Amino acid sequence: MNRNVFFIFALLMLCCSNVGHAQSYRRLSVDSIIQQYYNPERGFFQKAGFDKDNPRFMMENEDGSFKFGVGGFVNVLSQLDYGGIENIDFVTSQIQIPTHRDPRFLISPYQTRFNFKVVGQDAKKRNVVAFIEAGYNGTNISLRHAYVSYAGFTIGQTWSAFMDLEADLSLIDGEGPNNQIGLRVPMIRYSYHSDRWDFSIAGEIGNYLFEFAEQRYGFFPQNQIIPNIPMHIKYRDKWGHVQLGAVFKVMNYGDSATNETVYILGGGGSLSGTFNVWKGGLLCYQFIAGKGIGNYINDLSAFNYDLIPVPDEHGHMTMTTLEMYGGYVGLQHFWTPTLSSNVVYGMTYLKPPTLPPLPREFTYGNLYNSAHYLAANLLWNFIPYGRIGVEYLFGKKTNLQGKSGVNHRINVGVRYNF
Repeated sequence: MNRNVFFIFALLMLCCSNVGHAQSYRRLSVDSIIQQYYNPERGFFQKAGFDKDNPRFMMENEDGSFKFGVGGFVNVLSQLDYGGIENIDFVTSQIQIPTHRDPRFLISPYQTRFNFKVVGQDAKKRNVVAFIEAGYNGTNISLRHAYVSYAGFTIGQTWSAFMDLEADLSLIDGEGPNNQIGLRVPMIRYSYHSDRWDFSIAGEIGNYLFEFAEQRYGFFPQNQIIPNIPMHIKYRDKWGHVQLGAVFKVMNYGDSATNETVYILGGGGSLSGTFNVWKGGLLCYQFIAGKGIGNYINDLSAFNYDLIPVPDEHGHMTMTTLEMYGGYVGLQHFWTPTLSSNVVYGMTYLKPPTLPPLPREFTYGNLYNSAHYLAANLLWNFIPYGRIGVEYLFGKKTNLQGKSGVNHRINVGVRYNF
């Protein structure tokens, strides 16, 4: 366990001890202020997808101006993989070509999480929020969220302002659809909320890396100078919600031939939302397109495809961004109040660069071209705060040479929220 995680545990135990011995604190019911849906600016507990209704332990002082809560869940995942993806998450970009047929079975407490939150108030009754969450990522315990929120501003690490958490489905697979925007980053964000409208804009620290840029091409990475600028506007109604998002990036790298810093613009947009198609049925969707935004997309974040070197018309190498787009559509249906199913299909496409004839030693043949993701599950809340489910996953990846690989997986997950 590293020093940061040890500090989190120690602070958590200290807070719990202090609250437990203070006579001026009382325990609250689970329908309190920090039980509501995820919204870091409003001061509620972290929530997303399957974690919308888990209970929390929470206390507050006599006048209600200070609240302290502890929450999380224990998750046990069993999976049988048939196709060669070594990651616990079902990342379709990691499907091997040619496909390896060796089955793999594992049991892991993957995605087990704990968090705690402190909510205070100023003289105008505005919430001052501090939130920390850590979880098991398959190899060790890591920090997921750590932020402070006040008067519409959020400073720290949490979900990107480019995301739409409300368009997330309940999947056992922790990765989710291959084109889903899934990114936690350090940021400074401002948000405005009303009953039907949400607006957020942020300055975020986001990685951008490039591939095939060996030293022989004369390019070298540099530290980020200008933060990414993501934003979104969301409208809610009885039928569901719709969100429009955008992100702007300025990427820089060094050119050893000129000994100068080169800047390249990137960015993209997204459309996402939910629609109540029938009683107990919810349609979720997201579509995204852009250039140089691979770090925001689940499937492409494992690669360095924001910038790649290509030859110009004179044969000189230069860096460029790649177009990438895709989306997912999913349906959630409740058969009974405790039994539900989710089906989702996602597709990601990376457009190859337009190139003149290349030297023999220079090839993009193994470059990721497209991938498909399919998930279907059955989830049963066998007790009020416990869930068990079974899930089938299918993925297919194709490279620029037209060669493909496929992967099948079965997940069985048990979770208990606290």
